Amino acid sequence: MDEDKGLSTNIDRPLKLESHQEWICNYLDRLNEKEKICPEGVLPSDLIKGALGVTLNKTSNPDWMAQSAHSYREVLYRLGGAKDSNFYLSLKIKFYSWLNKLGIKNGFFNKLINSQTKRQKIGNVLEVLHEQKRAGLIADTLYKTHLAFTKISHHFSEKKSKEDTIKIFEKLGISVNNLNFPTEQDFSSLVKVFENTLKESSLDPLKIHEKIDSFLKENNQDASYLWLLFSLSYDAKRYFFSQTNETRIEWIWKNGFFDEIKKKAENTTSYSYRLSELDYLFRMVEKDPFKVAEIIASVPVSESTFNPEVVDRFMWITGSLPAEQIKTLTSKIRDEKWVYLMRSFRKSGYEFKRIVEKLVEKKESSAILELAQAIFIREGTNLSLFKKTLTSSSFAGMLKETLCVQSL
Repeated sequence: MDEDKGLSTNIDRPLKLESHQEWICNYLDRLNEKEKICPEGVLPSDLIKGALGVTLNKTSNPDWMAQSAHSYREVLYRLGGAKDSNFYLSLKIKFYSWLNKLGIKNGFFNKLINSQTKRQKIGNVLEVLHEQKRAGLIADTLYKTHLAFTKISHHFSEKKSKEDTIKIFEKLGISVNNLNFPTEQDFSSLVKVFENTLKESSLDPLKIHEKIDSFLKENNQDASYLWLLFSLSYDAKRYFFSQTNETRIEWIWKNGFFDEIKKKAENTTSYSYRLSELDYLFRMVEKDPFKVAEIIASVPVSESTFNPEVVDRFMWITGSLPAEQIKTLTSKIRDEKWVYLMRSFRKSGYEFKRIVEKLVEKKESSAILELAQAIFIREGTNLSLFKKTLTSSSFAGMLKETLCVQSL
């Protein structure tokens, strides 16, 4: 290394998370929304990514392990709580409890008596998903990993800290060599225990379904709790949308549960029907067509947000709406170039035939013309000239005929 140039680090090397790490990041962020495990403005996922990111430059950063450990320990640090082994604290609690019984009370005494260890506080957080006993078992392991990360991040600065950390590793079932502890493999094993324990704090699918059933039955309005359940498995969201009814549609919309349909697809050259949000909207057409149309109108469609599944399903849902709602969407279909965006996919035209027939029946001439412009106008077409050339009444027949030919 050229000392004049300083320390060399590869800052451009991208961090790509494994699937289980993505799950952990999403889960911890949702748990944080519900239980506030991190300070305001701090995301657990950022801490996890920071901890993993440090390991990308292990060869050029001799302090990588302590720095990575520091990020991991910060995930649960804000919860506070005393160490389990604090003998003097235990003695004080017993003494103040005795004074309480004698009638000698004050706020400080009560606060100390009711204080909890970090292990207990972690358990309290996990009780949002688990019964107390199960939460306690998971909390016990998470507390041990937190303690080990803390000692590593502090470079074993306390007396006998390294020896205590080795004992923690042994309790976690990690075999180490006392002479060269901690090695890169030791640290990797600790991270695996931490990650596996978080995975263990999830729920099996049947239990998730039971909690969603209770959520709906009790008319629970806690969006952060539902987001937490969604983070546990993809099936959780699908199950919720299959079970909920029209009374929830406004709440679902206002709490961001339709935001997935606003995102650009990873692959815009092919698609399948996978978004349960769209299944739900289709079911709601008969129940609340006005709200369905309002939601569709609120979703921006463009090259930068293009998801062929969303546009395809929106077209079909629009054709299922009454003419009164269809006419509120035809200018959107035209202006956002839905047909042009779907140019790479072979469409029969039947979805538009349904729309035209409903608009013709209700004599919605302006909407018919807007739909005509949406279907036949391509990039570079003179819109004002097109409007002058064809009237909505003359165009309706040609449009219907064209769509019938396309659907053959």
